[in-house]
Amino acid sequence: MKKIKRILMALAICSLSIVAVGCSSNEKKDNTKETTETKDNKNEKLSNEEIVKKINEATKEIKSSKIQAENKMVMNLAGNKTETAINMNMETSSDPVVVKMGGSMNAMGQQVSLDMYFTEDAVYSKNVITKEWVKITDPSMRKTMEAQKNASNMDQMLGIMDSVQKNLKIEDKGSEYEISYSGSDESVKEALKEAIAKSQPNLKNYMQNLSIDQFDFFYKVDKSTFMPKEYSMKTVIKISQGEKEMSFDMDLKATLSDINKVAPITLPDEVKNAKEMKTNQ
Repeated sequence: MKKIKRILMALAICSLSIVAVGCSSNEKKDNTKETTETKDNKNEKLSNEEIVKKINEATKEIKSSKIQAENKMVMNLAGNKTETAINMNMETSSDPVVVKMGGSMNAMGQQVSLDMYFTEDAVYSKNVITKEWVKITDPSMRKTMEAQKNASNMDQMLGIMDSVQKNLKIEDKGSEYEISYSGSDESVKEALKEAIAKSQPNLKNYMQNLSIDQFDFFYKVDKSTFMPKEYSMKTVIKISQGEKEMSFDMDLKATLSDINKVAPITLPDEVKNAKEMKTNQ
């Protein structure tokens, strides 16, 4: 049961970390790109490949953002279903990289609050019982945090989009492009497995026993800047363990705002002064 809980939690966090944009490793931003690179787009019919390329270029310029995300997941093991729901508000900023996360999780009949800060060298978490902040610098935890930070520049999500760009459905909605995909092509399966493995290294041992039955993807971008506005993903994942099989139905929705308008995030004194906690598990 403990192993199942770890898998459940890892997949839930993985799906959120993929959508946490704004922590690009680029340090400088050319503010002229938004206007010079996208001029005349209104009179131009772009191919799927060209639109995906422009989204890639625009996303690299994201330095900060606010994200409201909702992730629902149903795990089925031998006919027993467990539901998990995470509601999260996130803020990201760069130089230095800081991700602030706050929200709640309802899992296995228990609801807990989630308050965390991610920096380049530590994770800070608020104890749900004592309400005290703890600082986690354990190497294994830092490795997971670093993977999440790398995923947060959206490279993994864009890799998924690249893998199926010829099969994307792109609709011109006036001031926006709506991009969608539904299927289970081998290319998208491999891209999604790679995203899971990179954002949650602890799941690498399960990759060979992991299958993806269905993947639905929706992405809305501003037509003039190609910056993301909304994102949703539905997927059915199965993991085999010997004769047992677990299935995970995940439904993730996120809304993005204030891109490149979030002030640098500073840690409150109570977080800076948090006691360090070593984790050996």
